[in-house]
Amino acid sequence: MIMNIPWAEPWLESISQTIQSAQFYFNPYSLPFLGAAIFILFFGSYIFSRGGSFLLRFSFLTVCVSFFLWLGGTFITYSAGNENGAMFGIYIVYSGVSFIMPSLCWYVAVWLNQVRKNKGYIILGFSLGLVFTVLIIKTNWIVYSLTKHFFGYHSRLSIPGGTLYLSFFTAHLLLFYGTLVRGLRAEQNEVIRQQIRFLMGSFIVANLGCSDFLPCFGLPVYPAGGFLLVTAFSMLGYTVIRYKLFNIETVIHRTIAWFMTTIVAISPFALFAYWIREWMGGLSPAAVTSYLMGLVLVFYFYYRAIEPRLNHLFRRRHANLRTVFGFFSGELVHLKSLEDLLSRFVETIQRSVYSRQIVVFLKDERADQYIPVRTTGIRKPESVAVSHSFVKLLSTQKDMMITDLMLSDPDLKEQKEIISSFLAGVQAVLAIPLAIEEKLLGFVTLGRKESLKKYSADEMHFLFQIRSPFVIALSNSLRLIEMQENLRKWNEELEEKVEQRTKELRETQEQLIQAEKLATIGTLAGGVAHEINNPLTAILTNVQILKMDARQDDFDSLDLIEEGAKRCREIVQKIMKYARKSTGPEQMARVDLNEVIANSMAFLEYQLKQENIELILELSKELPYIAGNRNELEQVITNLMINAKDAVLKMDRPPKIEVKSWVQKNKAGFSVRDNGVGIPKENLTKIFDPFFTTKDVGKGTGLGLAVAYGIVKKYNGLIEVSSQVGSGTTFTVTF
Repeated sequence: MIMNIPWAEPWLESISQTIQSAQFYFNPYSLPFLGAAIFILFFGSYIFSRGGSFLLRFSFLTVCVSFFLWLGGTFITYSAGNENGAMFGIYIVYSGVSFIMPSLCWYVAVWLNQVRKNKGYIILGFSLGLVFTVLIIKTNWIVYSLTKHFFGYHSRLSIPGGTLYLSFFTAHLLLFYGTLVRGLRAEQNEVIRQQIRFLMGSFIVANLGCSDFLPCFGLPVYPAGGFLLVTAFSMLGYTVIRYKLFNIETVIHRTIAWFMTTIVAISPFALFAYWIREWMGGLSPAAVTSYLMGLVLVFYFYYRAIEPRLNHLFRRRHANLRTVFGFFSGELVHLKSLEDLLSRFVETIQRSVYSRQIVVFLKDERADQYIPVRTTGIRKPESVAVSHSFVKLLSTQKDMMITDLMLSDPDLKEQKEIISSFLAGVQAVLAIPLAIEEKLLGFVTLGRKESLKKYSADEMHFLFQIRSPFVIALSNSLRLIEMQENLRKWNEELEEKVEQRTKELRETQEQLIQAEKLATIGTLAGGVAHEINNPLTAILTNVQILKMDARQDDFDSLDLIEEGAKRCREIVQKIMKYARKSTGPEQMARVDLNEVIANSMAFLEYQLKQENIELILELSKELPYIAGNRNELEQVITNLMINAKDAVLKMDRPPKIEVKSWVQKNKAGFSVRDNGVGIPKENLTKIFDPFFTTKDVGKGTGLGLAVAYGIVKKYNGLIEVSSQVGSGTTFTVTF
């Protein structure tokens, strides 16, 4: 069909004549270039045939084809016996060299998602490569002659054209490495960063092949490009297998497993066929045909039966890890506590990848640290602060990090010593962050394997897989624990509130009982006082009459009678006040509580000084007025002060009484505090009962606090007491 294309006929005829007249011969110096060309073409074709991004695979194939043309053209040039054949090879060489750097720039731009940014440079590179190729083939402005060296013919470049050509090559070389450096700085995934480093290292080795330009300027140096490119693409192959470049590691593993399975399965049948070949020679054609058909049928069922077992044998480790992962994922739903989850996770890792040391760190929100909660094969290490450089690095790292990867990262140069020290402290070579929704729940460190070998790609993939369900289960467990803790706190708060309300209800009930007691006793006391009041009045009247006519000797007896009667009258007046049987109308008015306190202190001040009692007054200037009877309120304060005076005089330390007034939440109040003997706990519920007293006989009636309690309640106030035996007592009154 090509012969029908008019423009192709002269071109093909010219190539045919050139090949026929090239006088090709066997040149051992050309063989490395042939081997390198075939190897690179095969490598590129294999990558292109795998799955994944078509544009990425096609751009890489373009790189490999460009290298193939360079190396294959060099093989033809060195094998040519005359200048015509050598020049044919030179055309092929520069058809590849002109597109090597533009193809590389295109490939890395596609891989690192920088096509839009470098689009103009890539198009310009391919355009200039085409222009230079045409100039080399059609003119002698760049390649002007050939030179015969010991290894074969080599091109000679002119000064102006060769300089321009090398400038084009160098500019795209810088663009290529610039794109890789930008991608390395921008990338956060440590695996891809390592892929970039290995790719950069591979092509640094490949670019050493630029030494092949030295013979172009007359230097008789044997070109080493073939050896260097084989080395570079071998490094690429290592990156494909070790760090999943192009994401085809699984494909390679399956290809190897399929190849080994096929060899083992076919070998027994091949040996059997070879062993019976002489016996088949004496059979008729029909018998041989029948035998072969039966042999094929038996082989079919044999292969169907043995192939799964052989496949499992060669990929047993991978199959086992997959089974373990499935079993672990299914078992998670049956684990009921965080302890069970951590134990199962550590046990699964230890039995699957045989780690010698395993440490699980979880974050403690209250301590702001990562605490080791589970350890195996190592003493429990110290907690790690959230601000630790290693933790900060893990917080930004979604993938697993291996020690040598972290320590070889130039961006971590300043943290190298800290990371190395931390990993050495926990005897780790691998760290797995446990993150969910950008939150680092914790991390796991793994030490070396029991076999001292490095973790394989299958094991790394297994650890990466098992991490996901574990992190989800861990997050759920931590949330459950948090909910349980919150529920416990809520229960405690509820119990505390119930207890507080119960206490308030008990106090209210006690107050009601107290009020009922006072009402009953008050009624009785009022009647008794009223009945006593009349005889006392008669006694006092008659004493006054008798004193008018009495002799001097009788005055002492009459004074004793009058004093006793007056004392009884005072008691009756107190009982009447307690029973609210005041004869006159109550005088209700706006009362300044501070003024009431000051008046009471003026009445008691002299007596307190005589007893050497220190009096401290702290009166609030913002105290509001209250509604009440001034005399009754003075009586409340006076009764509390007298009780405080009697209490402080019973102690050996310097006596002190503090009186304070205050306003809080629109309520006014005052307190009387002493450093006296205190009130026993069992008496606190009785001190407001009428006639209850702890004073000696004749020194107290037991009505002071009862009267004070009645007056305070009369004005809807609240009187409270707190006391500690040996320390003192405080009475608080609030209106």
